[in-house]
Amino acid sequence: FAMGGWGGSSREWTLSDGERAAVLKLDLRFSPPRRGEVVICHYPGDQLYYVKRVVALGGDTVELRAGVLYVNGQAVDEAYIAYQATSDFALTEVPQGHYFVLGDNRPHSKDSRSVGALEKSLIVGRVRAVIWPLSAFRGID
Repeated sequence: FAMGGWGGSSREWTLSDGERAAVLKLDLRFSPPRRGEVVICHYPGDQLYYVKRVVALGGDTVELRAGVLYVNGQAVDEAYIAYQATSDFALTEVPQGHYFVLGDNRPHSKDSRSVGALEKSLIVGRVRAVIWPLSAFRGID
C-alpha cells in the first residue's frame, strides 16, 4: 500500500481535502484498471499525482452531452458525481491500451478531456480506502 493526500476539488465527494487514502499499486501488474475505478495517475509530462475515475477503456467511445456521460453510446449512471459537466465533450474513441479518466467534480477537473487518454504506465494505483482522518474511514468504490 502507498498512502497519499490529495487536495483539490475535482473529485469531491469521493475524496475531500485533507483526507489520506490507501492506494494499491501492485494489483495493477496483474489486472488492468477497470471502468468505474478510482485511480491515482500522472498526466503526460507531469509528475503530480491526480485522483480520477476510469470511465472508458481502449476501444470504447466516450462523450459528454448535456452533463451526461455516454460510453459506447449508453448513458452511464454516475451516482458518485458531485457536479455534472457544464460543457459537452465530443464523441471520441479511446485508443487501444489507453484509459479515459474524469474527475467526479466535472466543472473543476483537469482530466482526459484536456490531457487526452492515458497510457497504462501513467496509472499509478487503485484508491481502495480513505484511512485518515479516522472519522472519515471508508472504502472507495
